Amino acid sequence: MNIADLRKLDASGLDAEMLKLREEQLKFNIKKATVPNTPLHRLAEIRKSIARIKTLQTQMQAKEGGK
Repeated sequence: MNIADLRKLDASGLDAEMLKLREEQLKFNIKKATVPNTPLHRLAEIRKSIARIKTLQTQMQAKEGGK
């Protein structure tokens, strides 16, 4: 997901997306360990998406604390 799509989600939506990505990351890591020649670009995309979600969650918490 790109950042614009993630910004449209609320806190519970971000949590659900984070859970989905963490599960996908786990499955991909298992696949990477067992299947040779697994493309690694998807793993990088997953890590970047998780980082985007964490950034948005931090921004939302800072915004709530600043009110």
